[in-house]
Amino acid sequence: MSRLSIHVQLSNPCKTRGCLLFWGHPCAIFFPGRGGGGPPFRQPANQPCGQKLIVDEISFRLPAGGICLLQGPNGAGKTSLLRVVAGFLLANAGVLSLGAHLFNPVTSILPIWYIGAPFGFHPSLTAAKNLSQIASMRNLSLPIDDSFHIKDFADQPLRTLSSGQLQRLALSQLLLRKDSHTPDLWLLDEPNSALDSYHCLVLETMIEKHIRSGGRVIAATHQPLCEHLSPEIIQLEARK
Repeated sequence: MSRLSIHVQLSNPCKTRGCLLFWGHPCAIFFPGRGGGGPPFRQPANQPCGQKLIVDEISFRLPAGGICLLQGPNGAGKTSLLRVVAGFLLANAGVLSLGAHLFNPVTSILPIWYIGAPFGFHPSLTAAKNLSQIASMRNLSLPIDDSFHIKDFADQPLRTLSSGQLQRLALSQLLLRKDSHTPDLWLLDEPNSALDSYHCLVLETMIEKHIRSGGRVIAATHQPLCEHLSPEIIQLEARK
């Protein structure tokens, strides 16, 4: 099985406009500084040009069946790192690789799930309709297993759901069934946030089953998660 290799350096995004993706150097994200704007630009990784550096050249590898936890205080870059791997943030320099090949999350055949707030659900649709639409968009089938008890609030409009119910609905996306046997990469941002103790156990059981079948998990969390699986811990520090 191929290893997913990640080498990243991140700067704090001051604007929503990101930079161009460029492979071949330590991965860095730079955004225009405050009062900036203008077009995207390429910037050497060691010249942040006034942006706040939040992650400095972090490197790790994730084999099939591997789990990695990103830990650290708020502002340390955990969510930003997940979004780079998901393809939501574009780096102006860097290397993500899968085995001997460059890894582009947008075009990769490796299925990727990013689960993190805001979840992107339609607020006027019911919980069941939101899940059904996501399954349709990704050519998947609705789950047989209702581990997160979505039926308890399936017919409620999304805007009426509690934080815990929203989290359970988001995690239920990971139970959608597919025809392909390629194990997914799960990118989970605070997955046990707002869950009660029962559903935290459901989540850990689901993660264990996933990695036992060759799947990969990278999770950003402030809380203990799957300690019995001895996950690799990546400790990120907030930078002043």
